[in-house]
Amino acid sequence: MTDPSSNPFDTPQDPNSGQNLPVAGQPAQGGSMLRLRDVQVLNRSFRQLAEVQEALLDRLEELENERTSPRRWLMPAVAIACTVLGIGAAAVAMIQYQKAQPTIEVIAQAPEIVVQPTPVTIEVPDDPALRDALQAFTSEVAAMRQGQGNLQEQNAALVSKLLSTEEEKMALLRRVTDLEERLVEAPGDSLAYTNAARATKLNDDNSASNSAGVSSVQSSDDPWVGVTNGLFSADGYHRVALREAKRVPDLPILHDAVWLEWNSEGILDGVIHAKRVEFALQQMTRNLVVTFFEGSRTRNGARVALPEKGLRLDFADVDPRPWLSHWPALAVSTARINGAREPGVTPAASDPETLRRSLDTLMSTRRAYGYYRLAALGSVDGDILRMVQINWFDGAGRLIKTIEADSMEIRIHRTGSVELLLRGGALLEGGMKRPFYEDRFRLHLPRQPLEQWRATGVPVTEVG
Repeated sequence: MTDPSSNPFDTPQDPNSGQNLPVAGQPAQGGSMLRLRDVQVLNRSFRQLAEVQEALLDRLEELENERTSPRRWLMPAVAIACTVLGIGAAAVAMIQYQKAQPTIEVIAQAPEIVVQPTPVTIEVPDDPALRDALQAFTSEVAAMRQGQGNLQEQNAALVSKLLSTEEEKMALLRRVTDLEERLVEAPGDSLAYTNAARATKLNDDNSASNSAGVSSVQSSDDPWVGVTNGLFSADGYHRVALREAKRVPDLPILHDAVWLEWNSEGILDGVIHAKRVEFALQQMTRNLVVTFFEGSRTRNGARVALPEKGLRLDFADVDPRPWLSHWPALAVSTARINGAREPGVTPAASDPETLRRSLDTLMSTRRAYGYYRLAALGSVDGDILRMVQINWFDGAGRLIKTIEADSMEIRIHRTGSVELLLRGGALLEGGMKRPFYEDRFRLHLPRQPLEQWRATGVPVTEVG
């Protein structure tokens, strides 16, 4: 029990007399007794509430201990084990029961069932439009087959004509060869040789009138000129011919020449009189260049003087071998005709392939503007490289153009650059062939290692 004197809810007392002080709103004596009983009831309620709280704390502690105890898993594990054992025993009993039952095998032959399809007949009403369309389609197919047959026959005829043309060209070349042999064996028999040369140059299967027009013009008495006309005809140029000319020994030059030209109808279309005619054969590009100097040209009744630089005619896709055989002077390059070598030539390498690889290594250094590759080199003649082919690439490695020339000269400048001077050639770009302007083309290679060029054995010319 709690001492009533220490209860804060007791009646206040006077500190001097020790008597209880009256409380406001209550009687002095009866009110004090009622207040005391209420305080005691509250104290008992608080004590019971504390005891209930302690009991709850004890129960919570017991539950926590049971949760962490390993024995709490024992009952579920035992239940699971019993279930597994029961299932296993039931399975064993089922297997034993099945083994005890006798095996019954049923052998029966499946019956063959054949179902006959019911014939179906479809009657389509007659459609005139459909019938007409089918007939038209059949006619078109037949016409296409006939057209294909005609195309095949035309192709066969064209192939046969091409073969016959090649055979005639070969026969013409053989006749030209025979004429040359006769010229060597019997140079005095000029009349018979002239008649044979005239027959050779008049072999034009494309136009009979062309042959008549050419034959109406008197030919030169020089058998050599007749063979030259035969070579033009063998290369497909039937409408041009030399009427007369005088040869210059050991040079591809003619003096006092008369050149005749016919149109497609076989009518004389032009005449050129020239005091000097120069021939140049570009073997790499298979191009024959004929240049007329100091004379006039008459066409359509008008006579015009030849240009000071000469009138140039190009004959493409000629066969160089007959021309070189008939006229060995054509092998002389334009550089040898127009001028001599410059001093300061280094010795050339003996092997053209070794020289080509060395030169290709120097030329293939990549720069901003691109680089070059020497693809072919025929031979080395002093300071001249013969039959060269150069591929020109841009900075990205794409082929821009191909340069072919009969001769190339390498010139080293003391300023540190190298110049490649090409003569007698053409530029091949985009499937088109463009001859050199004035038969010359220059490639400049700046900032070159000149000592390496000199040390490789490349034939070079030192210039200022």
